[in-house]
Amino acid sequence: MKNLIFWLALLAAAFGFFYYQQNHRISQDELIHAESPHDRSSVSSFGGLAYLNFLRAGAGLPTLAYSSVLEKSARNHARYLLQNPEDGHDERHRSNPFFTGYRPNERARKVGYLYDGVHENITTGFYPYPEDMDTNLPVQQQIDGLMTAIYHRFSLLEQGIDEAGAAFEHRDGRISVAINQGNHQFNFYCGLGRVYPEPGRRYYQNACNNNAIVYADEVKAQREFLYVVYPQGDFAMPDFHGERPDPMPGHEFTGNPVSIAFSESAGKIKMRSFKLYQGKSEIEKVKVLTASNDPNQTFSDRQFALFPLLPLEYDTAYRAVFEYERNGKSEKAEWTFRTKKPDYPYFIVKGGEKLAVESGKKYFIHWKDFWCQRECEEYVYRQRGKAKLEVMERQIGGMVVRVTGDKGDDVRLTPKEENDKAVLLYIWQ
Repeated sequence: MKNLIFWLALLAAAFGFFYYQQNHRISQDELIHAESPHDRSSVSSFGGLAYLNFLRAGAGLPTLAYSSVLEKSARNHARYLLQNPEDGHDERHRSNPFFTGYRPNERARKVGYLYDGVHENITTGFYPYPEDMDTNLPVQQQIDGLMTAIYHRFSLLEQGIDEAGAAFEHRDGRISVAINQGNHQFNFYCGLGRVYPEPGRRYYQNACNNNAIVYADEVKAQREFLYVVYPQGDFAMPDFHGERPDPMPGHEFTGNPVSIAFSESAGKIKMRSFKLYQGKSEIEKVKVLTASNDPNQTFSDRQFALFPLLPLEYDTAYRAVFEYERNGKSEKAEWTFRTKKPDYPYFIVKGGEKLAVESGKKYFIHWKDFWCQRECEEYVYRQRGKAKLEVMERQIGGMVVRVTGDKGDDVRLTPKEENDKAVLLYIWQ
């Protein structure tokens, strides 16, 4: 009799567990639904150059004209980087079928661009979403990243350039973006091939990589702004994590730097203070880089950047204030910007929340005030029913995940084994 009671109890427990697995449901009142992703509809058709021009316009700068020659130079190098991403701005492998020159100016000359002042900006990496490769999202995200990298940003927002070519390449999950920028006036006059200057006429002697000269009086000055500030608008990334050379050695990541760059004609600039505010509160943990403390001695005495030591929050307004002396007179520059939302439906959580997800859809999860890089690569999860969790990408601010399964299945997810931050991903439809 005791054995019968034991087996009946065991059978009841098994049935109860099966019933829970099949019929456990969470009410709608308990669920948190995802916020809408960042709205890129206005720029969805923008490729690399168009998107760069969009960001430049937000900073008050004129559009860069399209150069097919610079695009060809950029594309050659972007293709080269798919095989040798470690080379950066150099090309050291002549066996690479896309080798066109060791340095950017050599590669530009190879395709017929003769101005020696070509700027090159590049970014490489892996992209985990093959279904997005035929859209403009990957190249836009890469350019967003370039704009957080302060040395690249100053180059992309340079006032002395007026044309560019951009290329985006991908293969087997690896991606590369290359942007070549130049000046069409100098390139035109370099193409005339003049090597003997007229007596008494001022000229540029080293502007052309074919040793031609360009007369100073034939290059019309572009409209010059006193200064260029960034970020502006509402496409600012909240964080910065990595640039070669590294402007913030000793920091795995920081907030997106806020910068101001004065024109060459601005005169003598002396910084008095540089501050960043969220609402009425000043962001206190910052580091301001200038020409005197830039670890790579790349800043000019007209360039200044404030790095928040912690990432900024998503979808949040900020105000920057730069006070300075110009030729001995006190002046102030003040501007606002808003950080962007994540590019996928997203949740901002603290821990303990039940998140409503659709099977097979990508979501971004950000644990509020929790930012990390290498140490956050570990996570713990428990799958129930047919639910399967796929962590598609780790970012400084969280992770992109996808859950597949049946309605009512769920996954308990914990970052870095911190149980108080555990969340439940519940398939609600």
